Amino acid sequence: MARSKRKVAKALTVKTENKLSSPSDHIDKRKTPELILAFCGPVGSGVSHVADITAKIFEEFKYDVESIKISNFIKKYYPEYNNKKIGEKNYSKRIQILQEGGNCLRDKYDNDILAQLSIQDIAEKRHDVNIIEEKQVVPKERRHITIIDSLKHPDEVRLLKKVYGEMFHLFGVLCPENTRANRLHIHKDISMEDASKIIEKDKSEKDGHGQQLLDTILYADFFIRNTERNNKELDSAIRRYCLQIMEDYTITPTHNEYAMFIAYASSLLSGCLSRQVGAAIVKDGDIIATGRNDVPKFGGGLYVCNDKNDQRCFQRRGEECSSDLYKNKILETIRHELGGLPSDLLENVYEKITDKTGIKSLIEFSRAIHAEMDAITTAARLGKNATQDAELFCTTYPCHHCARHIVAAGIKTVYYIEPYEKSLAFKLHDDSIDSGLDDGANKNDKLKILPFEGVAPRRFVQLFRFKNRKAIKKNQKPLTQRTPLADKIMDRYTDFEIYVLKYLEQTVKQRPESKQLNLPS
Repeated sequence: MARSKRKVAKALTVKTENKLSSPSDHIDKRKTPELILAFCGPVGSGVSHVADITAKIFEEFKYDVESIKISNFIKKYYPEYNNKKIGEKNYSKRIQILQEGGNCLRDKYDNDILAQLSIQDIAEKRHDVNIIEEKQVVPKERRHITIIDSLKHPDEVRLLKKVYGEMFHLFGVLCPENTRANRLHIHKDISMEDASKIIEKDKSEKDGHGQQLLDTILYADFFIRNTERNNKELDSAIRRYCLQIMEDYTITPTHNEYAMFIAYASSLLSGCLSRQVGAAIVKDGDIIATGRNDVPKFGGGLYVCNDKNDQRCFQRRGEECSSDLYKNKILETIRHELGGLPSDLLENVYEKITDKTGIKSLIEFSRAIHAEMDAITTAARLGKNATQDAELFCTTYPCHHCARHIVAAGIKTVYYIEPYEKSLAFKLHDDSIDSGLDDGANKNDKLKILPFEGVAPRRFVQLFRFKNRKAIKKNQKPLTQRTPLADKIMDRYTDFEIYVLKYLEQTVKQRPESKQLNLPS
């Protein structure tokens, strides 16, 4: 072992006249201040406006800002965009062709092709050379930020995250659908009919190469509710997240961020085969009950992993989801009843029935109680009859079954992250539920269901955990010189291995007594 260490050390022999800093200090100095910020949000939510505000804030922090418009790649590489004559003010046609172009490029190449083009742009501007040659380019420190506006597919986020790690942050911009439709109608002169079509296409398309905004926004590190608030309020909300990225130790969680984190933590208890959903009921700042979607058990509550007789679906010999099981039985019955039709006509009619009637969206047959219901029944079971005027935080928009119980329980506000397209909550209970306008525009006689704003629950611990605020306060540099919270290193781990061996070699030369420790010589 000692002989092999000596061989490695000799192979790495270099001049060591200058004393090397300790390996730990050297690695700390190789942390990069560079950042990649991407933005995503539904059409009409004002993503570009939020991105512009963010860019100006980082300019105040003495960052060089570079902006990438994803739409420019589509215009450049989708020939049909330039072939089709679009009137200067025909925003409706322009948006539709950009949607079509993005889908076409993803279909022709990869789902993350627009992220690949973004990475190429970032890399070439950093090195100002063709870096495709197979040679190691030693990265240099630069106080630079790239703003990417805007992502529409989860594979784009996944690639950027894999390449840039903690350098990368995603901002999700949320806004109620009716507000977005009105913006497109008033500010872009798009008819309400066309606005609805554009918004629907933007959400989620059946084709895997199509836009998947609803899935993309779930990867966000920060959620911003861009409704009718003024620019000062919006700037304040965005600035708070920018300061967190720059490790501002004075920022602590809001009431809403903490509550949503508890809801998210509750979702992780779920063993549901379909999805994990969590909820938390809050009254006067206190968590009074939590819930998750899972199978109820006799005596109250839901099954958990340490129950001796765990009867959740995945424990019952891999039994398929009961909801899918019974929906498939209905579909089999329909196919059987259509059996007298010619085969080609049968398939056509069957496909229309399954796609157009909403059968696939039925939620009646699940064995699991939903997270919101679990939280409400938990409060009742424990005698905490304090749901009147409480708030409910849920990782997913409530379904219509839960919505009516939430209304009946006297809860005044629901905050959610993930949309739920199957929900008919507002359509069935528009007399009791507000569709989600801005806080100031809501009436007090209806349940408010609002998109969550704040730090994403999955980033909660990283952004709010400070081991020693006193030490940070004492040593923290001004914002114009500060590096981000993320520990993104510019070098490979193999580079640091070589540095440590060099440091060991220097130690032996400078400290003869180290030979007693059998260090490499």
